[in-house]
Amino acid sequence: MPRTTGQIAKDYGRGILATVLGVLVAGLCISLVQALGHRLYPPPAGLQRDDVEALAAYISEAPVGALLSVLLSWIVGIFAGGLLAVRIARRRPRLYAGIVAAVILLGAVMNFAAIPHPAWFVVLALPCLPLAGFASAAAGARLAPGSAGPAA
Repeated sequence: MPRTTGQIAKDYGRGILATVLGVLVAGLCISLVQALGHRLYPPPAGLQRDDVEALAAYISEAPVGALLSVLLSWIVGIFAGGLLAVRIARRRPRLYAGIVAAVILLGAVMNFAAIPHPAWFVVLALPCLPLAGFASAAAGARLAPGSAGPAA
């Protein structure tokens, strides 16, 4: 049975809401996990976040655990935001989880372009972030009410 115009509009509205809330939750999770990471690996006192040279110097000497906590924050953010987006959208899990993953991946790439990072970190991060999006799509497809599964 074909969908009505009202159903289509409702689906689009739900999709927009899913995307916006998914990205916001991803950002919140990233902030929370990074705050925890800063408690475990505090940055140097007086480090100015707008001083690119100071940030680059810190990142080049940062402990591996500090950098891994940043990567973990991105992965957790993408997974949580993507999962929420899929749950709200109730359809097309790969699309909505993928949009959340793409926004965070774009932010990571912009971060890499602005501030030099160790090569191992970039090589590790670039495949991990899309994989977190795929994982959230798969998990969301199994949990979302009315979802037809991962291929929907």
